[in-house]
Amino acid sequence: MSNDAPTEFPLPTLNEWRTEAERVLRGKPLSSVTWTTEDGIDVPPLAPERREPAPTTPTRSGPLRTCTTAESEADVALHIEAGFDLVRICYDHEADADDLRDLDLSRVLLDPIAPSEAIAALEDLPAAAGVVLGLHGWMWAIEHATPAQQIGWILSAAVDVLEEVDAAHGARLLVEVPVGAELLTEVAKLRALRRAWCAIATERDLPETLHVVAALPSFPFTRLDAESNLLRASLAGFAAITGGADVLEPALYRDGMNPIDEARLALNQVRLMIEESALDVVLDPFAGSGTVELLSAELARAGRAEFDRLRALGGFMETSTTSDHDRLAELVELHGDLDEYRADLLARRQRTVVGVNRFADPTRDRDAARIEDPEELLEMWAEPGSSLGEEYADGVLEFEYLRERMLWHEDTGNARPEVLLLPLGPVGWRRARADFSADFFRAGGFAIADPGGFASLAEAVQHARECGAPIVVVCADDASHAELVPAITSDLPDALVYVAGRPPQDGEPSADWGAADFVFEGAHAIDILCAAQDRLDVRRMP
Repeated sequence: MSNDAPTEFPLPTLNEWRTEAERVLRGKPLSSVTWTTEDGIDVPPLAPERREPAPTTPTRSGPLRTCTTAESEADVALHIEAGFDLVRICYDHEADADDLRDLDLSRVLLDPIAPSEAIAALEDLPAAAGVVLGLHGWMWAIEHATPAQQIGWILSAAVDVLEEVDAAHGARLLVEVPVGAELLTEVAKLRALRRAWCAIATERDLPETLHVVAALPSFPFTRLDAESNLLRASLAGFAAITGGADVLEPALYRDGMNPIDEARLALNQVRLMIEESALDVVLDPFAGSGTVELLSAELARAGRAEFDRLRALGGFMETSTTSDHDRLAELVELHGDLDEYRADLLARRQRTVVGVNRFADPTRDRDAARIEDPEELLEMWAEPGSSLGEEYADGVLEFEYLRERMLWHEDTGNARPEVLLLPLGPVGWRRARADFSADFFRAGGFAIADPGGFASLAEAVQHARECGAPIVVVCADDASHAELVPAITSDLPDALVYVAGRPPQDGEPSADWGAADFVFEGAHAIDILCAAQDRLDVRRMP
């Protein structure tokens, strides 16, 4: 065997990467693919490699442990037996302090019902494995906040507690951090949290180590394709482990299961990452990644700014317990349009939720957990023919509502409406647009008929007449639309004709084509799919 082979691959320079990126973009500037986060941080596609000194990004202080939440004290032993290292139980100082003194708390994390009770829990029950500062009552705000806001609130609450207890008690405090499926953002958030705490602890003479409980996502949680929640939980688990969490609370993926069985399945996901992939062995594996380092540094700065804002208001704990609504409004200074922005990304399918707005499989909906209280869910959508309204929920419920409508429609003996694809013209164009259109309409619960392609317009029209599908989608190249679409709408007057592609920007007005609408990347899928169901008289209520 020759020993002449190079021992290292050549490392391309930043300029070489830039040249390759510009080639792929075909003339578009690199700035066209700059990613702007919810906190307004611009992340360029080519971030220079930066490696911060190790002390600025401390990682977990010991082995990674797992935990779950027990619904009652009686379930603690069952969860330990299932394999969890720790179990969280809700803690009310007035009601639970005396009852818990006689229990073995060595593997129990106390979960106070309010941040102010964390101090009492630390001091009164030193036998407990730890006390979780979970910001109960404020999780709605945490989950609807930006990453930088989350960092600021969590750190401010931690300071409120740690400045009131001695170091021995403070060493058992853990802060809860929600970790979602946006991999790079969540890894950077955890790293930024520790980096910001390192500076704060030095300034205030507090413990340098901040223990983190990563709570995997409750959003986006889907009912109709619950198995896809496992995918999101895997991404969140990967982010939590590689981001340096000390304790990981896996996500329970499906409603209606036995809580113990569901928790065991969630634990097995984490075990695969730890025991099979050894993700927890490498400390700070994203160190040196240009994008993650840049995002971590910027989030640490933005999170520190939010922390300073809260301290100026008196701290998180004092301000959160006030009855002064104006002061509370200052505390929870959320980006007012953030929820709308997130929901709009989902509605336009610019943020993918697998099994919901992309890669949906309506054929499995019948076996899924159904919406239990449709009247409450559909307060603004109840009247047949009305629009979805201006107010949106979390972006996931809207898609699930559309698919529930199809199930209610079938429950009354109606057939599920079918969408017939009409692939015409060049194979590359028609195949790509047919696949896109099928995925688009499946998100609304429609059945899809894809004949593969047609040699001529006449053949396509004849097939559509024989099928009798109420919706047809013209899947062709842009140059053919002006000729094909008017002809098809004229020959199929009883069908709703959709066009796969963007409306023309100039030239022949698309309004003369007679198309019901256009489906394309970035189109508002919720509005288009809801309007299609309304036109076909699909039921709005069960």
